[in-house]
Amino acid sequence: MRFFVTIDGKEREVEIRSGDVGTRVRIGGKEYGVDLRRIAGTNTYSLLVDGKSYAVTAIPEGKHLVLKCQGESFRAAVETERERAAHLITGATRAKGPVTVLAVMPGFVLRVLVSPGDPVEPGQPMLVVEAMKMQNEVTAEVPGVVREVHVEADQTVRGGDPLVTVETQ
Repeated sequence: MRFFVTIDGKEREVEIRSGDVGTRVRIGGKEYGVDLRRIAGTNTYSLLVDGKSYAVTAIPEGKHLVLKCQGESFRAAVETERERAAHLITGATRAKGPVTVLAVMPGFVLRVLVSPGDPVEPGQPMLVVEAMKMQNEVTAEVPGVVREVHVEADQTVRGGDPLVTVETQ
């Protein structure tokens, strides 16, 4: 199965194959043996890559994942081969209009980094929310202008609560 993964603005094609010798992952012409297991009741995974162990936390953020590993944080977008083909065939693009970013889990708003009228670009931090004892940047998914900020610093939010509305361009 092939995926297209974009991390920090760089797209990589990832091919995953399972067989008699375990799971193999090919990225950029290099192949790795991997084993991935979720730690029950958490968003953390035990990842073994060619015998080297990593703890990776994956936090959904809209259509992206925030991946945390070894003290670093990465924002990733994943597209399947089928999704890629559908977008290419239909020429699909994001519709214009308002896009509201929702809280993906309960948390506490530490900082609000944008105000109504501010221009934003994809990946630009808009808020910092603490959830599960970790600080998570909530970033813009689309280019546009902040229409409304629905929260303020020191506010508790529930999963699904609106955070920021961006008017796309």
